[in-house]
Amino acid sequence: MLNPAGLGAMASSSAIRAGISQYAETDYVNPQNVAIKMALVPDDGLPTWTGLSLSKPDARYQRMMQLAVGALSECLSAGNLNAPVPLFLALPEKRPGRDYPALEPFLKELSLISGDTLDLVQSRIFSLGRAGGMFALASACECLQQGQAQSVIVGGVDSYLDPTLLGILDHQKRLMLANSADGFIPGEGAAFVILEADENGKVQVAAPGVGSEPGHYYSDATCEGQGLTEAITQALDNAALKQRIQTVVCSLNGEGAHSKEWGASCIRVVPQLAEDLVVEHPAECCGDLGAATVPTLLAHTSIGMAKGFIQGPALLWASSDFEPRGAAVMTFATKHTGLEGDMSAGTN
Repeated sequence: MLNPAGLGAMASSSAIRAGISQYAETDYVNPQNVAIKMALVPDDGLPTWTGLSLSKPDARYQRMMQLAVGALSECLSAGNLNAPVPLFLALPEKRPGRDYPALEPFLKELSLISGDTLDLVQSRIFSLGRAGGMFALASACECLQQGQAQSVIVGGVDSYLDPTLLGILDHQKRLMLANSADGFIPGEGAAFVILEADENGKVQVAAPGVGSEPGHYYSDATCEGQGLTEAITQALDNAALKQRIQTVVCSLNGEGAHSKEWGASCIRVVPQLAEDLVVEHPAECCGDLGAATVPTLLAHTSIGMAKGFIQGPALLWASSDFEPRGAAVMTFATKHTGLEGDMSAGTN
């Protein structure tokens, strides 16, 4: 992981656990001269990247590549992979009034930088924002279950450090400012996790559920939580749990719309939730991580469960600004208590 909370998986997860907020005012101001708060990775914490000949990157693309290179390098160095592996990568979703960055070369450039570790033939991009990682996870699980690979990587990267994008979000009154009561803090980050079809892994993730919400942020329809409910219900069915969910780790970012959506969905699945349910939302430390959200939730939760500070089973969910919704359940393998400190993971 690489995000404002920490440069590395353990550092980031520890900071999130401690609730350390990295919100800070930036040099950006809106037309009312109100400073915009963000959560940013320090420039000196980013790997050097000068760009390759495959594209002409804008500043946001370049920063995303730096974030991705840093997080993927940590992942690969710990993974002990023996062959090129598929990468299922979540990237930002398209937004109204914003030219979409040309992300087609992203996978290939990332592969060139990381050496011969990625199987580009089977790799896929999911330009779906926050919930994109759940769609990436679904494809990764299918790849493993069909025996197309022994190991896969699920990742995501995003950054809101873009003056045009910040201006659009400010115009839409979506930013949390000193003079606003509802909004989110833009963040940035990248995270990658290696999954294996290993039933002996101490931490297991079941195939996720995905859904589509008609009443998304940019829709005129009322959000009734049906897309998120669909995703959560499917994820719970896939996990076939024998006990209630103890912890929820999710993409809540401070916006009222997402809180209301979770409330509507939560009511529908409350029989499968523990009475003393704990709800965590890393955005309160890192800011909104966009497309990096789900891989960050996966990494943080697997560390937390292996170390014993997150109680399982854990429900992970994420909602994009547009239709995509996704959820997954993480559990301990039956023969493990989760207190050994081992972070090996598998898929069901």
